Amino acid sequence: MLVAIGVSHKTAPIEVREKLAFFPDKINQALTDLVAQTALVEAVLLSTCNRTEIYGRVRAQDFQSNTFQSSDILEWWQGFHPVTQSLESTSYYHLSGDLVVRHLMRLACGLDSLALGETQILGQLKKAYQHSKQQGAIGRILSQTFETSFSVAKKIRTQTEIAKHPTSISYLSVLMAKRIFSDLSTARVLLLGAGENIQDLIPHLKAQQIENITITNRTFDNAGKLAASFGLQARPFIELEDCIASADIVITSTYSDERLIDYNLVKQALKGQKHRPMLMLDLGVPRDIDENVKQHQDVYLYSIDNLTAIADENKTSRKKAAEEAEKLIAYESCAFTAKLHANNHNHIILSMRERAELTKQNAINQAKKQLQNGQMPEQVIENLAYTLTNQLLHEPTVKMKKALMTQDEAMIETFKQIFGVK
Repeated sequence: MLVAIGVSHKTAPIEVREKLAFFPDKINQALTDLVAQTALVEAVLLSTCNRTEIYGRVRAQDFQSNTFQSSDILEWWQGFHPVTQSLESTSYYHLSGDLVVRHLMRLACGLDSLALGETQILGQLKKAYQHSKQQGAIGRILSQTFETSFSVAKKIRTQTEIAKHPTSISYLSVLMAKRIFSDLSTARVLLLGAGENIQDLIPHLKAQQIENITITNRTFDNAGKLAASFGLQARPFIELEDCIASADIVITSTYSDERLIDYNLVKQALKGQKHRPMLMLDLGVPRDIDENVKQHQDVYLYSIDNLTAIADENKTSRKKAAEEAEKLIAYESCAFTAKLHANNHNHIILSMRERAELTKQNAINQAKKQLQNGQMPEQVIENLAYTLTNQLLHEPTVKMKKALMTQDEAMIETFKQIFGVK
């Protein structure tokens, strides 16, 4: 049985999500612990700026016997992040069975993203999947589920216009900046971080003819490599105050477990620069900028959650494509769930055929002995047919008589369909 538990931008604000996020250097250990310490026999862990989700598979017998509860996974999660123990349980969503398949397909094609149709989430899902494979935390069933979701996402992007005008967190960030600065081409931009969000953001900034872009990062080597690849300048993190002082727009996205920019740092950086508006956009989860910074009269501080309104505006033009994508997902998720269910019960057909084959072989061996003992071939053939018929129909006949006596109409109807009788 497939299960999933998670939080997203739809169920929890950033104040909650940042406490539940898994840092990249912790994910491998978390996967190992999940499989070793919980009822999950397969697991994938996804942690992004907008969601943290745990996907897994529970043995069918454990699920059916109620020995598994999704609260067990939540308890493990809260043990991994002790600070989360006081969080409201309503922040989490719990899924099982075909709902997991449907959710994963919607996620892979960007239907559940803040920016409808964005492609970054597909890459993040593939990365989470690869992490799980490397850790040996994923098996056949969960692998098939993820691989199918990736295929469906590709089909949807090909057959619908969900990606005709792609949006992303980075694109929405630029739209936010344009609301503060009418002409971005003259803006001085500071980027703090060197991960996916910052990498995706740079082409959007360059599309606005912005020439003054500086990158800084706690690991200067990463900032230098990223800056060089785009022809930008990089500065050491130790110069952060000076970097802020010479910027109009500051956009951050790191995996720091502590705030990198606080009110005092900003106050000192902007000393003597009164009434010069500054946009600070924090895309980090956990956040990189202390929320007290918004108290500065010249600073417009926004987090990733503030992009929701802009994202909603962009969804209107994609409504038809989204509806078409939903129809495809409804079909594909049902088809895959049916296939998965059939594959999981192939052993029943195999067992039935093995029993029939054994019965046949025993009857043949008995017929051969009868021929060797001189019995007439016609009689041997009749005995063979009689034996096979009786042995193959014995158990179904017993079960059918029982169903008739107990008036089990469902079982009676099943027998009628199986044997084609009225």
